[in-house]
Amino acid sequence: MTSNRRGMRLATTVLVMVISLTMLTWAMGTVAASPAGGCATLKVPSQYPTIQGAINAAHPCDTILVAPGTYVGQLTIDKSINLVGSGAWSTIVQGPAVVTPDAFGNPWMIELGAGATVSITGVTVLVTLQCIIGPGPSGVLYAGGGIGVGGSAYLNLQSAVVTTTGGTEGAACGGPSSTTSGTLSYGDGIAFGLDYVVGSPSASALIGSGQVTGVAISGFGYSGEAVGIGGHVDSAAGSSATISYDKLTISSDATGDYSLVDVGGSLEPCSATIVHSVLMSSPEVTPNDITVAGGSSAYVAYNSIVAGLAGIGVAVAGSSATILYNSIIGPTSTFGETGVGVFEGGTATVSYNTIGQFECAYDPALLEAGVCGPNFLTQYQLAGIWLDGSGTVAATNNLIYATDAGFLMVDGCSPNCVVQNNVITNSYDYGLAGVDGSYSIGPNLIIGGAYGVAAIAYSVDTAVTLSHVVMVGPTVAPFYYEVDFTGGTATITGTWTVLQ
Repeated sequence: MTSNRRGMRLATTVLVMVISLTMLTWAMGTVAASPAGGCATLKVPSQYPTIQGAINAAHPCDTILVAPGTYVGQLTIDKSINLVGSGAWSTIVQGPAVVTPDAFGNPWMIELGAGATVSITGVTVLVTLQCIIGPGPSGVLYAGGGIGVGGSAYLNLQSAVVTTTGGTEGAACGGPSSTTSGTLSYGDGIAFGLDYVVGSPSASALIGSGQVTGVAISGFGYSGEAVGIGGHVDSAAGSSATISYDKLTISSDATGDYSLVDVGGSLEPCSATIVHSVLMSSPEVTPNDITVAGGSSAYVAYNSIVAGLAGIGVAVAGSSATILYNSIIGPTSTFGETGVGVFEGGTATVSYNTIGQFECAYDPALLEAGVCGPNFLTQYQLAGIWLDGSGTVAATNNLIYATDAGFLMVDGCSPNCVVQNNVITNSYDYGLAGVDGSYSIGPNLIIGGAYGVAAIAYSVDTAVTLSHVVMVGPTVAPFYYEVDFTGGTATITGTWTVLQ
């Protein structure tokens, strides 16, 4: 009798355990989300036919694996997930023929928000550009583009391609139409910080941040950037991004007012780090490679930068920047317009850069026509480094070659400009030039060129004071003087050495 009771209790225990395990298995099989204490992996298309469907089903920290193929559709990501493709040009996320605008009125193909931290790797983002023309709150409508990061979200984009459905920049749009009003935009490749066309969003809804690593970005232009940090017109302060080991290009079909990387385009302070990247404009186009504006800050180092026609390699306006160890070259074929390696109109350290090929006189026809030359009043000069009088800059230990003017300093910046220990070689016009104001120039080495140092009184008197400047073999004379108004004076004093 006792053994039967024991047997019944054992059988009951086993039955309960079987039922419990069955219920647990059923429960786990019906939940398409992270198990307690862990993260789940969701697969597209084997488990979910669309990427957005997998995003909707995911929980924070889940990973979505996307098999090779082309997936058409917009994506909205409002949770912290990892989106992993099978490799750029293997997994392609493509915009639909018509991209629906977001709540702010801008059509983004992929948009992040809700404070999410999102990692995207191993995909090609193929953007359908909308070419929208019309007024926004500040009179301009910016037409979204590829990836928009707002809502205080953070994007980590790695080993990817972001490009457009057009074969070349702007091919999907064809340029602005004379029959419409407003400003046309091809959109941004990636924007950290959003603009708005409708509504009154909070600042937190507009700012975004992140990093872009090992990404090739092309196909954007005409009022759109490869990477925009801080929006264009109606945005908010506080967006930031790190750009590293990337390749950003603009080719000959793009024109207009834009930059490859625009920091603080809405004139709200933002920040950026741009390192170990290639930024390249073809000779026919007119962007700045990097623009820092609106009280923003940037660290720009170890990049290879090729400027376009009349473009600027790195432009700093009313902002601060550290510009170190970059190679910055110009197109060398121009129409006599000014091109500059570094324009500094803020606060900056510009050191250990190699800057060259900003030379109007490279074109023999322009030279013969008198378009290019040393006369600041009547001719063009392209410069390696342009220092504006409003700036505070330390420009030291740079190598500048094959420019019309190695340094062109305008509107006075003494004692706020420290220019010393630079090597300037083969300038067509002059190695160092001060225009309108007072300048104190420290030890520098100038090799070749028509003139070593220039003092130009374009609208006010100019005084250049030299300290241990060495000039080797100027082909015309050590000094160039120019006075463009009655009663003006242009002087050069101090200590120097001329070696022939």
